[in-house]
Amino acid sequence: MKRIQYSKYGDPELMRLEDFELSAPGKGEVAVQVRFAAINPIDWKLRNGMMKIVTGNAFPRAMGMDFSGTVTAVGADVTRLKVGDAVLGLARFKESGAFGQAVVTRETFLAKKPASLSFEDAACIGTPGITAWNGLIDKAKLQAGQHVFINGCSGAVCKASLPPFSLMPWLKA
Repeated sequence: MKRIQYSKYGDPELMRLEDFELSAPGKGEVAVQVRFAAINPIDWKLRNGMMKIVTGNAFPRAMGMDFSGTVTAVGADVTRLKVGDAVLGLARFKESGAFGQAVVTRETFLAKKPASLSFEDAACIGTPGITAWNGLIDKAKLQAGQHVFINGCSGAVCKASLPPFSLMPWLKA
């Protein structure tokens, strides 16, 4: 299989399309054939080393956090997803890997893709969607029937907070 990765922190010129071996999903993990991946600011922050206090200095490192695709294998204790499910989600922060043919990530980092959403659009939801969810549900404790005022909606996080872009109808708290 192929994916985009780099062998040291730095500029975009360090990225290479290289072969890799996909690991089998472990406990609570899911393997996904990537259909689409989205570029997010976290990708270049990881590549240039801004997050190395968290990610460390192990190389090569794969690129890409946000993606959509189809489940190809599930590990032990996976309960919500099965082989063949269309999903969207996030790669694991320390390993990344969405800019490749396949990725293994935690089941908790994935949601079933609604049939009304294309794979292309679904790939854009991961990081912005979870950021909106954390702000509105985890921090603000927004409940069904409550209202929220969002001012100046120009970015992906804001759009993930608003119908019809909202994750809330199909993600469970």
